Formats: sequence, C-alpha cells, structure tokens
Amino acid sequence: MLVNSPYPGRLGLAACGVFLSLALGTGVAHAGEPREHDGFYLRLGAGFGFFSDAASSASIPILGKTEGTPTAFALASEIAAGGSPLHGLVIGGGIYSSWAPSPRASHIRQGDVSVTLPEDVEFDASQFHLIAPFVDYYFNPERGLHLQGALGLGILKTGDGHEATSNASFPYGQTATGFGFMVGFGDEWWVGRDWGLGVLARVTMGFVGGDDDNSVQSVHWTHTVFCPAVLFTATMN
Repeated sequence: MLVNSPYPGRLGLAACGVFLSLALGTGVAHAGEPREHDGFYLRLGAGFGFFSDAASSASIPILGKTEGTPTAFALASEIAAGGSPLHGLVIGGGIYSSWAPSPRASHIRQGDVSVTLPEDVEFDASQFHLIAPFVDYYFNPERGLHLQGALGLGILKTGDGHEATSNASFPYGQTATGFGFMVGFGDEWWVGRDWGLGVLARVTMGFVGGDDDNSVQSVHWTHTVFCPAVLFTATMN
C-alpha cells in the first residue's frame, strides 16, 4: 500500500547532507558567549526508524474487506522553524516525515470470513508526512534537554502491492489524509553561540483515509500509521 515516487529517501539523504555540512562548518563557542534558547528557531534532522501501516478496506461485493499491516525499516527527517516567545519555549511549524522503501505484509486477510492469504505481499515505496504546528520546550533554556509535540495534517502515500512469489497485483496505491501527531524527546549540545547538535527520539502517528487508485473499482481505505525513529539534529535557536 505505498507510493510510486523517485527514490523516497532522496529528501532524507539531502537532510543528512545539510546536517553534516552544518556539523563540520560550525565553530566551537568561545568562553563568555551567550548560549540560551531564545529568538529564531530552525531545526534540521535526519535518521532512521520503523514504519507500520495498519490498513483496512471498506467491504466490497464478493471479495468483502481486506486487512493487513505492511511494515518496514524507514528513513526519517524533520524540518521545523519558529520562534521563542519565552526563553526555552519554541512555537512554530514543521514537516515530520518517514520513508519506507519496500514494506511487506505477512498476514493479509481478505473476505468477510477473514481468509489469510498464503503469501507475503510486498509493496512499493511508501511515505508518511505530518505537517503541523509544534511546541518545543527546553527544561533549562541554557541547556539542551527538550520535549516537543505537534498536532496537524497527516498525509500517507502508498504504492501497489505484489505477492512475493506469484507477483499477483494488489492495485491499492493511494493518497490518504487525516489527523496526525508527533511526540519527541531529545538532548542537544552547544557547538556555537546559537547552534546545537543533538539526538532525538521521535514518534509520529497518523489516522488517515483515502480511496485507492484501482481503475476498475475504487475502494476506500483507513490507515493507522505508526513511525518511531531516532534522528540526529542540528538546531539554531
């Protein structure tokens, strides 16, 4: 159930490149320089994690409904910008993404009597994006331990599936939209007056729905997307 896109990890690799450039090009802070989380905020992050899409179709005549959970290793990225109305508190907007190159579902159930397909189903590349306002709170404005959260629009793009050996097609590629949220907890270390490098543990979830791209009979699907990840971050604040 995931998207036909040119190499879904391309943006994640670009974010990694930006992150490394910032890490190599940032000087160490001199003694006495002010280092506090305030003013303009920019967060860039890239890492890796897990992708899970618990999907269920509407029931259709003869076939009934189809249920399954494609899972895969995933690349993760984060781009966020905002400002600090109070020292240590950041408010802004961001894009929180996960890319799964080749999800696989081992137990696809089909029909009203829940017959389990005998073969695994492999899916084309998939991606989940959360576009949302966020809050990032630093427990001490002069240090890096922080907790962040976001609530907004979830967008899932899925690709067609194929049985692993017979290559039978499941033409369920689609774009599904709905509600999503993000929670993250991490730490950062100052490497300049306004820049910090860090590590972030993050979870994004989405509760989305959409119609597949089957030209014969369009079917509505609902998805519960779960994407935990660990990211390396570069933050200006």
